[in-house]
Amino acid sequence: MQMTDTEYRRSLKRRLSVLFSPIRLALFLGSVVWLIVLNLIYISNSGNPSWAGPASAFSILVWVTVMLITDSRYRRAEKT
Repeated sequence: MQMTDTEYRRSLKRRLSVLFSPIRLALFLGSVVWLIVLNLIYISNSGNPSWAGPASAFSILVWVTVMLITDSRYRRAEKT
């Protein structure tokens, strides 16, 4: 089978266009803003509220999980 430029595994441009589609890019930027705001609250209040530290990382972890699921789905679909 001949490789084409549009294959998901072989093309970084194609992979980035899928993984950073407009909605996913907006979610990523929102996650980064959430992380920064909660970290600023956590640090400026000397570690209070105690939930703000772990909660700041939650949105990034969810975003990474969604990206890994999306990537595996595209890779699996390309195999068939």
